[in-house]
Amino acid sequence: MKIFVDFDDVLFNTRKFVIDYKKIFKSYGISEKIYDKYYYNYPVNKNKSFKKYNSIMHVREIGKNFPINARKIEKDIDNFIKNTRKYIFKDAYEFVSKYSKKDLYIISFPKIGFQEKKIKNSGMNKYFEKSISTSGLKSNVIRELIKEKKIEKNETIYFIDDRLESIEDMKKKNPQIITILLGRKEGRHKYLGKGNSDYKAVNLGKVLKIIKKNLCVE
Repeated sequence: MKIFVDFDDVLFNTRKFVIDYKKIFKSYGISEKIYDKYYYNYPVNKNKSFKKYNSIMHVREIGKNFPINARKIEKDIDNFIKNTRKYIFKDAYEFVSKYSKKDLYIISFPKIGFQEKKIKNSGMNKYFEKSISTSGLKSNVIRELIKEKKIEKNETIYFIDDRLESIEDMKKKNPQIITILLGRKEGRHKYLGKGNSDYKAVNLGKVLKIIKKNLCVE
């Protein structure tokens, strides 16, 4: 069995992280309106629902229009992101404890320094065989990894994500993969239904039960 797990809003409380992150800007007199106006999607991603955040470009874009100490803000951001452990959901630790490290993979969006630091400094990498960040489609990355690792066709594979777009693309490209749409109350994305996902869960505790039940059937 192999389990591919998204990072933001699945393992990591991104909503809380963003609230605290914005406080850095607020401390320099930058309003939320200005923060949002110059939020930097860089390099520009044509798929508007998935933005690739670049903190340095964000600060510099604000600096082009307002008198701020960009270097000092960037330093505060670096210090803030040095330890992101407190944003890991508690049930994430129980979840990873139930499986072998070699069967667990983090797959996150996008592939950019800010995201990779956020994951690395959360301390979660040690529980996973590999952490993969991509600015492309997760379905393509997983398909290539299946080939690279020579994962048997009859091996059960799970994909857990909070984005319905990612789930739907995964089922379209890799229909054999069992998908679980995770919709936490703390999450940023809400869906009434589960689309074409095999399952929908509200936390990782529920995901554990789904996988356990399927193992019993097998």
